[in-house]
Amino acid sequence: MKKTKSKQNSKTVVIIGISAAVVIGITVLALNSNLSETNSISDTSKILTKSETQIYKDCTMVTYGTTNADVDCLGLGTLHLVRDLPLSAANVKDVTLTISGNVYSIEFIAPLGKVTYDLTNLTYDAIVYQELVKNFGEIKIPFGDVEKSVRDLKDSLKGVPLIVENIIKESSESVVIPKLKVPEINIPKPEPTKQLTLSELKQTALEDINKYRTQNNLRSITLGTAISPQLYAEELLVEGCIHHVSVRGEGPMLRYKNNSDKMFLVAENIAGGLGLSWGVPEKDILRANYDMMYDDAHANWGHRDNILNPHHKSVSIGIAYDNQRLVMVQDFEQPLPPEYSYHPSSFAKQSMDQKFCW
Repeated sequence: MKKTKSKQNSKTVVIIGISAAVVIGITVLALNSNLSETNSISDTSKILTKSETQIYKDCTMVTYGTTNADVDCLGLGTLHLVRDLPLSAANVKDVTLTISGNVYSIEFIAPLGKVTYDLTNLTYDAIVYQELVKNFGEIKIPFGDVEKSVRDLKDSLKGVPLIVENIIKESSESVVIPKLKVPEINIPKPEPTKQLTLSELKQTALEDINKYRTQNNLRSITLGTAISPQLYAEELLVEGCIHHVSVRGEGPMLRYKNNSDKMFLVAENIAGGLGLSWGVPEKDILRANYDMMYDDAHANWGHRDNILNPHHKSVSIGIAYDNQRLVMVQDFEQPLPPEYSYHPSSFAKQSMDQKFCW
């Protein structure tokens, strides 16, 4: 933070150049003019706090889910700090606080590693304002209401990043605050995240399955047309659990028959859970396929074997999700051999298998 100096002769006060006056804190640069120094005052660098770096360890910090944080350090007391982005609500110990000017750097160890970020002091603007008024008083300007002028200046800059020329100009009888020059900044609007349709989500799942099949020198499969997996995915999402046998005792083959789908030999994968990735279901679809390929030991690699079965020709897919959960049903289909006869057990009602709920 740069220091400021003020000089006076007869009826002139000049303060020039706000350097990037950001959300909190005003940096004031005084003009080193050729004015006489008959009534110069002492260095007012105290307005901008000490320039040396101060470090405090073993502090505690409380955050409230907002942009505010209270930091308490031995020998320093409690500081009320703030930053632009919200902080998660927490009570953190063993915090290291580094103070450099009006930058308050926080550092602590979290479960995922070291966390550091910068904050500013809520009282800083008030300190700058009070010291400016005090020093203007010492200059004994014989005209105008300087206190009101400084207050108006501070209010006009609060929270607005500006680059200002000629903040206060001289006048024989008053202090004049000119119009502020605000640079035009074109901020591009972020493109909204495209929401994929259900058909596009199913195509995403199919392409990912075929990626794994291609990597293992297997031919690609096509997207099936059965409605059973979609109806079952929607049913499981409402229930909040996943299992292969429905509450009505229907397994995959019986569901195909009851929904009048074309009959195949069907092998089924189901994935589901809580914690949709920021409202982007395609990420959870890809993650589910990855886990079935590479983290399937608990199921004796049965899900991976279905994805990589060389006899499968198609897969009918059902996907249902809300703002927190997603269920995906994959029914891999193998054409029936000529003159194939189903075993009666294929269409018998079954006892419900193990549920996994969230």
